[in-house]
Amino acid sequence: MNYMKAILASLVTILIAFPVLAEVPQALLIEHVNVIPMTGERLLKDVSVLVRDGRIAAIGPSENLKSEDGVRVIEGEGGYLLPGLVEMHVHLRKRISLDLFLGHGVTTVRNMDGTPTVLEWRDAISSGSMDGPSLTTGSPFLHRHAKDSPERYIGSVEDARRLVRHYAAAGYDTIKIAEVDDAPFFALMEEARAVPIPVVGHIPNYELSLDRVFAERMASVEHVEELFRVYFAYEADGSKIPAFVEMVRRSGVPISTLIATEVVKNGLFEGREAYLTPERLAWIEKYNGADGVAGIRRTLASIESGDWKRHWVDIDFLLRLVRALHEAGVTIVPGTDSGGSLLISGTGLHEELALLSKAGLSPYDVIESATVAAARVLGAIDRKGTVAVGKDADLVLVTNNPLDDLSSLREPRGLVVRGKWYGADALAELRSREFSDETSNPVR
Repeated sequence: MNYMKAILASLVTILIAFPVLAEVPQALLIEHVNVIPMTGERLLKDVSVLVRDGRIAAIGPSENLKSEDGVRVIEGEGGYLLPGLVEMHVHLRKRISLDLFLGHGVTTVRNMDGTPTVLEWRDAISSGSMDGPSLTTGSPFLHRHAKDSPERYIGSVEDARRLVRHYAAAGYDTIKIAEVDDAPFFALMEEARAVPIPVVGHIPNYELSLDRVFAERMASVEHVEELFRVYFAYEADGSKIPAFVEMVRRSGVPISTLIATEVVKNGLFEGREAYLTPERLAWIEKYNGADGVAGIRRTLASIESGDWKRHWVDIDFLLRLVRALHEAGVTIVPGTDSGGSLLISGTGLHEELALLSKAGLSPYDVIESATVAAARVLGAIDRKGTVAVGKDADLVLVTNNPLDDLSSLREPRGLVVRGKWYGADALAELRSREFSDETSNPVR
């Protein structure tokens, strides 16, 4: 009897540690919703959406599109259904991040510092053996300061060509670069075009003129702050904006913003120890554990010692640049650097979207940046980014119209990812995950 009690106790422990994964119904019918298709600034009122085999099979008036045997009916109750959100610049270091992304309506993520573990997660999610947002991942980021890490170090043209071939063969989706000297950078871009594999990342070095950088047509350039540093020398000189915008526009290169992380860095830079309130530290520890707290304290120590040579960044001028780029037709996509100590996975994207709104983009344009534009940059517009028949069933259901109030996106009450339904309770539970839940939701 004691033996049986021990077995039962073990089963209870397992069930608590590993919550039930999302159901995989044969088909879904989401009834009575207002669809924001993102194929134009319009609203499809009181329609139903039929999902089969992970794709959108039909969209039609709710009075005409009825349930059939084997179809699970989801009552939309007049909510608003739109494409799942895309986060274009994250650092996946912890399994909990995947749960937090889903809980906040993020159905696709572009990782910027790849590892074999992230490749395993990507493939497991794609095969359906693990729950999480669809992943694309860059290589380990490559730069000229990693002499002790041959898997990252680019000190020569030969290094650049070898690592491009190596990471393409290993199955990474993009090559991620940080600081690289001129000749290795040009060789890397040439090799990447030959493979072919997209290159994303930072300005390769601050001595190289931006027109030369953009002429190489990276798949996206990350960090508006770096553009502010290189082109404007941290001076908010509005007279330089037209020429800057024209240079970027001519190149056709998309820009990933990463402004919310600069807001946090400004807070650390200005407030120092006072910025790390007990509430903020508790928040960091909840989602990133003790190593997250240690990381942000190391950042603070480098500021205090002067090791981190960072300028205060004029956030309002960054927003002005984003608006000017957007108005000129430059593709803007939201990235955050989330996954480290500064921004939390999932919530960081909503902070970035709020900043794009503050920059002057309309709610529709903000949502477009995180759906249609992001899908185009990923080369996935044929499958993602809009609500249309034949597209992947990656959908977010919210209570209020986000075209009126973007904050309604922060706590979705329904989510479909590759045809799997998550209800409001499941999403709330995902948003509540803590670092101590790291072992939850394993590969099955």
